[in-house]
Amino acid sequence: VLFTEYIKDMPDVRTQLIMREHFKLCVNSQHPLAKEDTVTLEQIKDEPLIISKRSAAPFYYDRIMKMFTQNGLQPNIHQEVDQMSDIFRMINIGIGVGILSFSGDSYYKNMDLHFIDIDGVRNKTHDKVLAWCDGYISSTASRLIKSLAAHGKFE
Repeated sequence: VLFTEYIKDMPDVRTQLIMREHFKLCVNSQHPLAKEDTVTLEQIKDEPLIISKRSAAPFYYDRIMKMFTQNGLQPNIHQEVDQMSDIFRMINIGIGVGILSFSGDSYYKNMDLHFIDIDGVRNKTHDKVLAWCDGYISSTASRLIKSLAAHGKFE
């Protein structure tokens, strides 16, 4: 059993949606855009974007780049990093902005971050799934799946 962000057409792998997050613009709360409820990609295309390296998170990188290219825009990539946590830290100290999946405020409560909806973007959800092999599952994994289902953790 594993928690993952993306499983592509694997017939021997079963999945269960755990949560659906939405990509949002993440800025330091002192950033001029922090007062906005929504922004467009046109508004943020010149902002210094901090993004994960494609080699570190290809699915994430490709999704962000596709958001811009589908709208005929090129992002202003300021820095590419190895760890997603580095993106949050750099935004927190005001180095740039990021487009990140939003999990709720409690995860970021110790940071000075603000998340803003992005208008005009197709396919801006991001699924987190539980995945396991269809023919075999350990008793521990089976108990985990049953427990999550019993506690309403599956969407």
